[in-house]
Amino acid sequence: MIAPSSAQNRGEPPPATPTWQVDGGARVILRPYLQVLVGAFKVHKSYFSLNTAGRYLQLGDLRAQGIETSATWIGPE
Repeated sequence: MIAPSSAQNRGEPPPATPTWQVDGGARVILRPYLQVLVGAFKVHKSYFSLNTAGRYLQLGDLRAQGIETSATWIGPE
């Protein structure tokens, strides 16, 4: 993404920054028709926006992490 037209440095590409993500999960079958999915993730990336002088540049880092779950009942047909 390039700097927006409202920025002092409009059209300028931001510098390359490292971004990474880690995720994983497991499926567990508890009963013949019941399965549970569990997953975890962690994401890190740079945050770009306009500063007080109107320049588009990196203002910080965004980090997110969490756990996701779901259960599914697959009954007999």
